[in-house]
Formats: sequence, structure tokens, C-alpha cells
Amino acid sequence: MNTEKDFEIAKKIAHVLSGDCSEENKSSLDEWLSESEDNRNLYEHILDGRNCEKYQKKAAEFDKTVGWEKLSHKRHQKSAGRQIQMRRRFLRWVAVISLVCGMGVAARLYWEQKMEAEKQVAQNEVVQGSTRAMLTLADGKVVDLEKTKGGIIEKQSATNIYNQGDNLIYEDSLVQTVEEVVFNKVTVPRGGEFKLTLSDGTVVHLNAETVLSYPVRFIGDTREVELHGEAYFEVAKDAAKPFIVKTSRYNIEVLGTHFNVADYESDALVHTTLVEGKVAVSGPGIRQRVLQPNEQFVLDKNTGKQDVKTVDVSYLVAWKDARFRFRDVRLEDIMHAIERWYDVTVFYENQEVKDYRFGFNVGRDESIDPLLRIFEANGKVKIDRNGKVLRIRRGR
Repeated sequence: MNTEKDFEIAKKIAHVLSGDCSEENKSSLDEWLSESEDNRNLYEHILDGRNCEKYQKKAAEFDKTVGWEKLSHKRHQKSAGRQIQMRRRFLRWVAVISLVCGMGVAARLYWEQKMEAEKQVAQNEVVQGSTRAMLTLADGKVVDLEKTKGGIIEKQSATNIYNQGDNLIYEDSLVQTVEEVVFNKVTVPRGGEFKLTLSDGTVVHLNAETVLSYPVRFIGDTREVELHGEAYFEVAKDAAKPFIVKTSRYNIEVLGTHFNVADYESDALVHTTLVEGKVAVSGPGIRQRVLQPNEQFVLDKNTGKQDVKTVDVSYLVAWKDARFRFRDVRLEDIMHAIERWYDVTVFYENQEVKDYRFGFNVGRDESIDPLLRIFEANGKVKIDRNGKVLRIRRGR
């Protein structure tokens, strides 16, 4: 804020309030008003009769002597004669300076309130997810992949690591033998997604709120990674080295295939859905199951119940192609995906609405409000959004 300029403008406004505004002052004030809409809003705010009492109180509390000293100091008087002249005019300006103080306080209150409101809006703004993730290296160093793009960002275990902005690529150097396994970790936050190409050529699409741990370079007879969250794997074929995904409840073993795994800590079910190829699922208390394309293995983490069913995989892997596709799915299950992608929190005023079922097909790049209207279209539910908080209740 330019305090001296604000002071001068406030003085002109004080003249307007007192009914004594010269053409010169009016012209200067008009020029200031035309500079921006914010200036016009401030002017109207100050002249609003509802605010006058508050500003007059501030003006009454103003120390006129201190006000004069501040005014004199900021003007940086360059001659004694000028100072004497200004002091002689002081008595004539005392009333105006009192009003100026009130106007200055008004201006500052207005701008502080405006800035606080804008800050609050920014904090509560809901935006769709985007490409972002954090890379944790073997030595504990953390790299923000959204900000670090292009070229080799690191070299570990004779492997170059490139960040293309939406794809982190590990590329083996064939000129050096490595015997020690070194692990990295990619963490995708709420409202994020990222793609990773491992050193063997396997491509992994990581959904929001997901963590994948993996070797910088695969050594030994297997290729093992650990997943928490959701990922779509396009595994590079290598008959000599099975690819194994470790989840919280079981392992998935493949040679070369495309499949989706969802294992969120907050979800009661763990899903493995096969798109093409063949995978074997096994683990403590789980009889080995071999899945065929379009089959899904489901494990209930609370009861241990297991099931294999035929599914339409296009709905289950749509997220990696930037789509929300649901068909006859519980509202609560859909909202888990909405929460992760838009970084919002959902509350239910009526518990039974969690079991209402919905279906739709929209892009994940859509803003949240039109998406919420889809749920309200049939009148079964009403959704109120306050910033990043959604409250869902029965409709009609």
C-alpha cells in the first residue's frame, strides 16, 4: 500500500463528505476512481451510511498531533519556509485530518477484509486433480515431480531417472553391473495422478492418494513392487522374472499383462481386475486364484470373504483415461473416488443415502459443481457444498 497516496485520496474523500470539494480535487478523485473497480468499490463502501458511525468513532480516537507529525514526516519537507507555511495551515486542516484518519482506517479495514476473504476462497476452492507426485530417493531426499521437469533429475544404481512432467522414467545403463537393490518411492497426493516407467519397461499409472515402492533396478529372479492405493499396470514381459505386486492382503504374480489393483486403506475391499494376459493371486488365507481377462478378484478385509466375478473392465480402469465411469454403484463408493480426485470431504446427514446407486460417464477434467448436479438430477439426494466440504442428505 502507498500510504502517502492513500492519505491524499482519503483527504479528498473527506472533502466530499464535508461538502467542500474543489474541481481540482474532484478531478483527481475521479482519476483515482477510474483506475480500477477495486477503487470504486472502496469509495462506495466508505460513503455507505451504514459504515459512517464506525469510521467517525475511529476518527474521534485519532491523535491529531501525531497525525500531523506523520504527515509532515512523509512529505519530507525540504525547506523551513515550507514547514512554517504548512504549520500555519494546520488548524484549518485539523477537522479534515480527523476525517482522513477515519477514511484511512476504513481503507485498511476494507482491504484487509478483502484480502482475508480472497485467501479463504483460495483455500476452499475445489479444483479437479492434476499431474503431480513426490519422489522419495533411497537416501531420503524428496523431489517434487511437479516442479522438477526435464533431463536427468537423478542417477542411482547405474540407472538414469528422467521426469517428463507426466511420466517418471527409469532407464538402465548397460555398462555397469549392480548387485545391491536400491528402492525409490512415488507418492501421489489427493487430487493427483502420475505415470511411472520402471527400469524393465513396465508402465504404472498411479491414481490419487497412492504410494508405490519399487527397486531402481530389478535384481534377482523376480521383479517386486509394493502398492498402497490404486494403480494400473502394463507389465513388460520377461518369462525369466515374474512381476509381483504386493498389496496389504495378498500378492499378484504375472509374467506380462495389463491389470488394475485397488487397495486403499480406508476401503473395506481389495480389488484386482485383469484386462489382458493372466495373473495369479495368493496370500495368507487365500487359495491361489488364476484370473482370466475381464475377471475381478475381490477380498473383504474385514470378513476375509473372497470372490471372483466377471466385470466390464472399461468401467474399472476408466480413471487412467481421465474418465469417471460408474454403472449401478453405491453412492458412498463413488464419493470415495470424488474425495480423492477433488480433495474434498464428504459427510452424510442420512446414513441410508450411502446405499443409493448411481451411474454416469463424465470426464475427470470437469469441475465439481456440474458433477454434483448429476447426483441431484433424480431428486433422491441433495448435496450442499461449503468450500471443500460436501454434505449429502435425502432429497424428496
